[in-house]
Amino acid sequence: MNECLKGSIPAMITPLNEDGSLDENSYRQLIKRALDGGCQGVMILGSCGEGVVVEQKTFEQAVETARDETKDRGVLIVSTGAASVQRVKENIKTAYRHHADYVLNIPPMYFDETQEAMGDYFVRLAEYSELPTMIYNIPSITRNNVGIQTLVDLSAHENIVGLKDSSGNHITFQRVVHETKEQDFSVFVGRAPLICASLQMGAAGSMSPIPNLDPRLDLDIYHYLEQGETQKAIDLQMKISRITGLFSYKNMSINVNLKGLLSALGFCRPYTAGFDPVLSEQECMLLKDRYMEIVQ
Repeated sequence: MNECLKGSIPAMITPLNEDGSLDENSYRQLIKRALDGGCQGVMILGSCGEGVVVEQKTFEQAVETARDETKDRGVLIVSTGAASVQRVKENIKTAYRHHADYVLNIPPMYFDETQEAMGDYFVRLAEYSELPTMIYNIPSITRNNVGIQTLVDLSAHENIVGLKDSSGNHITFQRVVHETKEQDFSVFVGRAPLICASLQMGAAGSMSPIPNLDPRLDLDIYHYLEQGETQKAIDLQMKISRITGLFSYKNMSINVNLKGLLSALGFCRPYTAGFDPVLSEQECMLLKDRYMEIVQ
């Protein structure tokens, strides 16, 4: 199975209707577009997929729909993060019931935790899960950063097979890649501005939101590096970094701005889950204009 854990596996948004239900048609089209573009699979219901705030019915429908679209075409990774341990376990069961390939677990949220406590938590989830598990390190949201030694220790567990690192700490990332290279453990970068550097350091791949906009933006970095055209890869990385700057428009979350941009591009509607606002049509078009200036 770990042979599947490499390359571009995009972090997909979850398109929603105004009432919070899944916009299934838009969701299917985005997944199909990513796979048709050459991505290895999809990672769903993570941070930009709003998995921690969508309704449980929407969560399950998203997993079922994604599995139907990926089938034998690509790997399906389901982020199962939640504030409640019981909800995490329910999400793991949902992923298993709909035949996902892997689950992706965040650390405990809100309260500060010790490295020992986080390590114990990931081990308990790995032993509970009937699917291979991955670790999702995103301290900007969870408040808890999984340390290097904790990750190295966890990489030896038979049911912990990889990491998505969205810490943005490239020094830590390099060390984890280096110190787990003898394990059957795939390390992915989650921050789009670090894709090129991470691949050069030996990362298994990327789990970036960028392929929601255009799968080739990520994938061409892989192509250029494979062809030895490093400068072209760097130039494209700079373009991606400028695009990610749009995600912090008006200091709002990536969910708001990415969905607003995708709405203006005709891929989904701008509705978000949880407490996030919705951009006006004028704001969505402004993001589109800025995006087109970057990519053209």
